[in-house]
Amino acid sequence: MSLKRTKSVVLTGYSGAPEMVETRMTEMRPLDGLIEVQVHTCGINFADIYQRSGFLSLPLPFTMGLECCGIVTAIGYRSDKFRVGDKVICYNYMGGMYSEQVRVDEINCFKIPRDISFEEGACLFINYVSAYLCLLEIGNLTDGKSVFIHSLAGGFGLAAVQICQRFKDVTIYGTASPSKFQYLHDRYGLSNVMVTEDLIDGFCAMCPGGLDIVLETESGDVKDFLMSQLRPLGRMIILGAKSSIAREAIDRPVGLINPVDLILTNRIVSGFHLGVLCDNRKELLEEVLQTVIDWLRDGIINPVIHSIWDSLESYLDAIAVLERRSNIGKILLKIT
Repeated sequence: MSLKRTKSVVLTGYSGAPEMVETRMTEMRPLDGLIEVQVHTCGINFADIYQRSGFLSLPLPFTMGLECCGIVTAIGYRSDKFRVGDKVICYNYMGGMYSEQVRVDEINCFKIPRDISFEEGACLFINYVSAYLCLLEIGNLTDGKSVFIHSLAGGFGLAAVQICQRFKDVTIYGTASPSKFQYLHDRYGLSNVMVTEDLIDGFCAMCPGGLDIVLETESGDVKDFLMSQLRPLGRMIILGAKSSIAREAIDRPVGLINPVDLILTNRIVSGFHLGVLCDNRKELLEEVLQTVIDWLRDGIINPVIHSIWDSLESYLDAIAVLERRSNIGKILLKIT
């Protein structure tokens, strides 16, 4: 008999305060037309901080979590693509994945091979698929390019670094906490690293020739400055606005882009939203995910896991690590 209730991490209010997050039993959606998954591992993401701040203003209360990896336990329709027992990644930018069991639409479910571990599966989708699309599909990354990446030592940052280093003579610039500089140098040979606060004053001396690709997750002055550092035909891909997360900044404009300036400087600016692609071009995401899996098997990429927390009740401790920016790599929640 299908489960009708499951334990979940639920957001009850928009203040960012820990007391607004509860672990409790929630009702599952009816199985009809959906795929039921027993969740093993969830990926913690910076988007949780967006959600808790009220940046996205989703109706309350709701179950948090954008991605998980688990096993299909039931299917509420006749499916040609999925079977009970399949190992899958589930993704939904609206949340719902921090649960012991989830029921999802087929569009939010991605089959992966049995030899990919649950932990690897929980690292691949948001970080590596996003980095691939930003760098290759939008950024046109090729040998010899220069790339700027914020938060180099985070889950997405390291995914982007590993993909960049698949190409020859790519020069990587970026930001990180000082405590992570040595790791980035020793493990990846990165020396063009600084703290965000020193970026505007110190970057020109570090990179006088300008940038080909900027993966932009900040906003305001930092975004404007990095746009000014783009070479002709350089590309900025905007996939976040961390500087606007503070509650008082939610409704503040983050800067306008003048199309005439883009024409006169031969610069390219693109937005990126993985969830919109999931809704509209799932076949592209499936192709990219397969490439990422092939790279994982070939040793081209290697997800870095900072820590694995052993229950849904550990969520607040896990997200606190991300809020302090003290992680190197991905933070995971192990559910079963």
